[in-house]
Amino acid sequence: MPPIYAMRELFGLLRSDATRLLTDMGEHEKAASVPSFIAKVAREKTDNPTPEDWIRGAEAAKKWAFKVAAEREGGEEGFQPCERCGQTGRFITGSHNGQLTGPGGPCFRCAGRGQTTRADRIRNFWYDVSLTRRA
Repeated sequence: MPPIYAMRELFGLLRSDATRLLTDMGEHEKAASVPSFIAKVAREKTDNPTPEDWIRGAEAAKKWAFKVAAEREGGEEGFQPCERCGQTGRFITGSHNGQLTGPGGPCFRCAGRGQTTRADRIRNFWYDVSLTRRA
């Protein structure tokens, strides 16, 4: 069993990730219900849940948040235009005197398609979250 402080940190990260995803989508009522959702899942088997039960509840809350996000975006493969490359599928590293410069290449946010799928948006969201945690 991992140390309790590591389990607390994991629980906090899972809970905040689920809450942040719902809040970013504008689902403030559902975001406010994340703690009660976690408690309900943690207490499914016993009235005295262990730290593992609380982590299981937080993981379930994160999965629930992703399900809400998928339903809101209109299904599994709701395509949306890529904001990074402007729907070209290629990124430019900069411009100098109006001329595009840099090596460029396929856009990393949409994998060169010009449109993002639900999977792309989820991957990009968690990449952006990891960058904010490093800062």
